[in-house]
Amino acid sequence: MRLCVALLTLFWPRLLVAANWQLVWSQEFNDPAGTAADPTWWNQETGGGGWGNGELECYTAGTSNAFEDGAGNLVIQARNESACGGANSYDSARLTTQNKFEIYCGRIEARAWVPAGQGLWPAFWMLGRNIGSVGWPACGETDIMETVDQPQNWIQGSLHMTGDNYSWWGQSHLPSGAYSDGYHVFTCYWTPTSITYAMDGTNYYTATQGGPPNWPFNQPSFILMNLAVGGGWPGAPNGATVFPADYKIDYVRVYKDTNLVGPYNGVTVNIPGRVENENYDDGGYGLAYMDSDPANKGGAYRLNEWVDIEADPSDSNGNNLCWTTGGEWDQYTVNATQAGSYQVSFRVASAGAGGTYHLTADGVDVTGPLTAPNTGGWHTWSQQVAGPFTLSAGTHVLRLVLDGVGPTGSVANFDCMDFSLAAPSPTPSATPSGSPTPSATASASPSPTPSATATLSASATASLSPSPSPSASATPPQSATPTFTVSPPFSATVSPSVSASPTVSVTGSVSPTPTATASPSVTVTVSPSWTASATATPSPSLTATATASLTASQSATVPPSPSTTATATASASPVPSATPTLPAALTATASPTARPSVSPTQLASATPTAPATAEGGGLRVDQVEGLPNPNPGALEVHLTAPAESLELRVYSVAWVRVVDLRVAAQGAGWQSVPLRLPARGVYYAVVTARRGQAQARSRPALLMRTD
Repeated sequence: MRLCVALLTLFWPRLLVAANWQLVWSQEFNDPAGTAADPTWWNQETGGGGWGNGELECYTAGTSNAFEDGAGNLVIQARNESACGGANSYDSARLTTQNKFEIYCGRIEARAWVPAGQGLWPAFWMLGRNIGSVGWPACGETDIMETVDQPQNWIQGSLHMTGDNYSWWGQSHLPSGAYSDGYHVFTCYWTPTSITYAMDGTNYYTATQGGPPNWPFNQPSFILMNLAVGGGWPGAPNGATVFPADYKIDYVRVYKDTNLVGPYNGVTVNIPGRVENENYDDGGYGLAYMDSDPANKGGAYRLNEWVDIEADPSDSNGNNLCWTTGGEWDQYTVNATQAGSYQVSFRVASAGAGGTYHLTADGVDVTGPLTAPNTGGWHTWSQQVAGPFTLSAGTHVLRLVLDGVGPTGSVANFDCMDFSLAAPSPTPSATPSGSPTPSATASASPSPTPSATATLSASATASLSPSPSPSASATPPQSATPTFTVSPPFSATVSPSVSASPTVSVTGSVSPTPTATASPSVTVTVSPSWTASATATPSPSLTATATASLTASQSATVPPSPSTTATATASASPVPSATPTLPAALTATASPTARPSVSPTQLASATPTAPATAEGGGLRVDQVEGLPNPNPGALEVHLTAPAESLELRVYSVAWVRVVDLRVAAQGAGWQSVPLRLPARGVYYAVVTARRGQAQARSRPALLMRTD
């Protein structure tokens, strides 16, 4: 049988012992006395009618019953007066974050002081976002703290769901005194498979999926705070109940574990390559993204998150970011397979003039402000290129930051980001002078990137200005080595500059006329006059000279394998009667021994073909299970695609690594990795599958040794 193992959506079993909590949202209530709770985040529900429990209060809007006191508290105050009349004899307040803030898993807590009095029912709780469609209790109710009839030495945490609505609860008891004597911190630790309640840092109740029926706590919830009066549980107030009664909340805070932030589904995308915008990092609101409203208004893909994503009707398998607005951002963890100068091409669409945005790498703005173009439709896509910017090899955290909307009320729709090694445009030039027969040569190193040489016959002063070279990519091996002669004599014309480009061309009077093509393109043609140009990539310098005969050649080898090599040569020698014809701007220098000098210039690297990424290769570790034999004797790992090796790391609950081993993988499907845990206890296993530069990491799995 399989032993006590669960593949977790997130690394939740260690939350209470090794989490690295980061605050992602809080309400501190530090405004002046009489200020209402921030309406950006809080709704005030109003009305009476019993609220399903026979309660006696009427909830009001404004600051009559909910206000900040100027001392760092939000006060929810119950009064023995009624704005509703009838059976509702008391006024109070009920605040919610519905449609304004939602949380899915994490640490949710409040520091509060509950009031004393028969019939008073303060609560700090959550409801599932789908309450409007499925109703209560199918939406799930998470009561982080509620208590009645203080002074009492207990508070209660409970869960409500369809099928067994009132059986799942626990209580925290004080050793002395009552909860109405002062402040206490009430906390919920929420994972996809468990909910734990704590009071002042001490856990007192845990429910796990598989216990309560119809587990509904797998979707975002919103927060509620209220002070009810009367109802079936506490009963009505009596003559000893003092009004007004104050429920004071010092703060409400929501945290996420930064250990859980990482590439979507554990797969790091390699660049150069494509990053799909909908595949922002795991980790949730505040850590992996910032979004202005809690619902995914696009209704597609990652429905438990806030980021708006819709299906792209122009692509049957595609999704894109939509409903974008200023102040939002999405984070992407990527791996740069090599250091270099990068550029990025954003695939964007907008039905009108777009808004502004930029990209950061490791917290630094690398693109500057960009304005999305009007592409004529929300799914009429256009490429917007930015860069270059420098990245070192290794892991980088990128953020697509949305700065401001355009006239449409949106920034733009975003589909993907294509990263490539950039070819910046240097503009240095060299103007040699001296010999009546100067020469011009362009060269580059190191191999195996493309190189080129060109030698020109002229009695002239020449300048060299390289232009940007494009990316190089591999094609099936081929070679071309044409050779031909030029019929002398002929007239030669030298341009004022020799430009670097990926094509070498020679023209003159020849028989026959050859042409050679490879990748990058090398073309040689001959006609009554000639010119020559060459590209060399990469090279720290270019040198320009001039000689008395014409020779042009280029060779190129493009990694990775298969490679392409092409060579083309042309000669026109001897040319005893060749008389160079020079533009007026060029002059010859009388000194026959002088040599020209050239300032160095820098050329960009060619872009190699990007290696296969884990995402592109479909490699994913989708299941990890332990087998008892006896402790367990092996770990079973399921792969969606073939891998070359498996790396297994096992950690204790104190996050100390106790096992670290690597084994060869046996293709795809189930793999068995021998494993012996060091001692009785609970452990967490993380498996990384590798194939070349592609890798995929499992979500941590819970293991237990019981012998």
